[in-house]
Amino acid sequence: MNSLNSIEAYPQPAYRQDLVIEALHKAAQNELLTCSLYRQVKSAELDETRVGFRDLAYSAYEEDWNHYQTLQECISLLQAEVSAQNSLASSPALLPPPAASSCCLLGQIEQAEKTSIHYQQAICAMTIGYNYKVFDLAYSLLNENIQHNLLVQEYLTGSASQ
Repeated sequence: MNSLNSIEAYPQPAYRQDLVIEALHKAAQNELLTCSLYRQVKSAELDETRVGFRDLAYSAYEEDWNHYQTLQECISLLQAEVSAQNSLASSPALLPPPAASSCCLLGQIEQAEKTSIHYQQAICAMTIGYNYKVFDLAYSLLNENIQHNLLVQEYLTGSASQ
């Protein structure tokens, strides 16, 4: 067979529901972290170039809280399919330290949103072709977290319009 006419594909790794559940737990914990950070924006003293971020932070807080609840529902559904001995216990979410400045707070939010993006990408990679419901959920959350990260970057650099 001519090598120009054949396509060599790499095999997709086996589906590991336990790893998907673990990643969903981590993603849910990170959504709680971003919620906490966005709540800090309400009481933070923001300079005038970042005051507009307060309203966006409230909206992002609500979206991330919905992300957390959706991820918890997904975890519950997947764990119902797994035997009790293989299910993972939820560990407490880490609370961020109070930010010293609005710039520091925005930096923490940016890092948390990047972490959310990382987890959603990992969940997408683990579920593509295996679990379409979880893939679609993670892909949707991934796109929303990318948008959050872009908004935070705009306010962090001061390039957002007021």
